[in-house]
Amino acid sequence: MSGLITDEKIFELLQNVYQRTGFDYRDYATLSIKRRIQDAMDIERIKSLDDMSQHIFKSDAAMKKFILTLSVPTTTLFRDPEVYNCIRNKVLPRLSNTSIRIWSTGCSSGEEPYSLSITTKEEGLAKYTRIYATDLNESSIETAKKGIFKLSIMQEYTSNYHLAGGAFDFSDYYTSGYGWAKFHDDIKENLVFSQHNLVTDSSFNEFNLILCRNVMIYFNKDLQDKVHALLFQSLAPGGYLVLGDKENIRFTPFENAYKAVSPILKIYQKME
Repeated sequence: MSGLITDEKIFELLQNVYQRTGFDYRDYATLSIKRRIQDAMDIERIKSLDDMSQHIFKSDAAMKKFILTLSVPTTTLFRDPEVYNCIRNKVLPRLSNTSIRIWSTGCSSGEEPYSLSITTKEEGLAKYTRIYATDLNESSIETAKKGIFKLSIMQEYTSNYHLAGGAFDFSDYYTSGYGWAKFHDDIKENLVFSQHNLVTDSSFNEFNLILCRNVMIYFNKDLQDKVHALLFQSLAPGGYLVLGDKENIRFTPFENAYKAVSPILKIYQKME
């Protein structure tokens, strides 16, 4: 980052973004938000923060693109396959087979909820399961609803699927054409996509399994504690919480309210 781009200027920019759009990045981890702002500037080939500020406020399209750069994480289908293996073998068998509610937070372009849908289908639980996939970015939600991914990366996703315990032909789950792969409608039928902001919105249901992976690494400690409170409130007694590999419940107000299913994979069960 340029020496002229101070923390004070960044906060002022984020304050203006919040007042204009309602998207609140003011309590994101400083180094992370600086890096993402620099990425946005590099994309637009803009050298100064003042010029970037003028650019994003001149049109809704420019602001939308800026917010997308700040908020979209890197994700893949069956990312960290060992996590899905644990969900398949240690979490799903312990859930009720009459009604299962799963929340995929920060779902981005939909890789995580589609992975969960396939997993529950293979375990014979799809008809009992509703998967709520949320993200703060409306563009991400609209992309995720389509269930369309580049065919060129499906080989990597197929490998992840088998490492995650999948035993079928992964290509049976989608149709391909013109360089794209589209999931079949039966994979989508138990998915509910909607916009939700972990920072500002409240709990909207009680869940048996919540995945909040690699979302809070961008937040400062106060914001992390706020989100942990929301997740705890949203999780049914005996429900399961899955965090990202760099996240933890240690040193949070709720660390004694869970027991570890797999501390290495960051999978925890809420005390009943």
